[in-house]
Amino acid sequence: MTHLSSGQRLAATLAFAALLFTTSAAAHGGDAHASSLLSPLSAGFFHPITGWDHLLVIAMTGAFAARQPRGARLAAPFLFTAMMLAGFVIGRFAAPVGFVEVVIVLSLLGMIAMLVAPRTFARPAPALFAVFGAAHGVAHGLEAPAGGSLWFAAGMVAATAALQVAAFAGARALGLGGARGTGAPE
Repeated sequence: MTHLSSGQRLAATLAFAALLFTTSAAAHGGDAHASSLLSPLSAGFFHPITGWDHLLVIAMTGAFAARQPRGARLAAPFLFTAMMLAGFVIGRFAAPVGFVEVVIVLSLLGMIAMLVAPRTFARPAPALFAVFGAAHGVAHGLEAPAGGSLWFAAGMVAATAALQVAAFAGARALGLGGARGTGAPE
């Protein structure tokens, strides 16, 4: 029988949760928050928290960061968030991107793979975080209310950062921190 490391168990648990709770990335059905009673800031804040696909990939970004060497821990969350913001602008102000839902599903699978085999994905990780962040940003942009896009984006970034910090802290508290899987020192 194969024994799984703690990081692999975490990834398997997150994969199972993704299958259970992500009914589909098509939870992005257009202007979900346009008629919201919430302000654009709070609507933007709650969107990544209430969308399981976003919640899981953002949490996995924080967990991935916790497993990196000390000097590289900010790279993944920063890249994901910066590209999410760029994707938001594309989704909000450009034509809809048809393949975004597929990339969102692939981002969940990709993040699981990166948590299970961090050495294998060490080189492509920055590009993957950029693509995953951009895809999630496009979905956010497509769902932003017509008025208050700047406030919606601010809420989205604040929630993303908070979730990444919480996942980072949780992974460290569970002993999943450091760079055990990458061979780098803590």
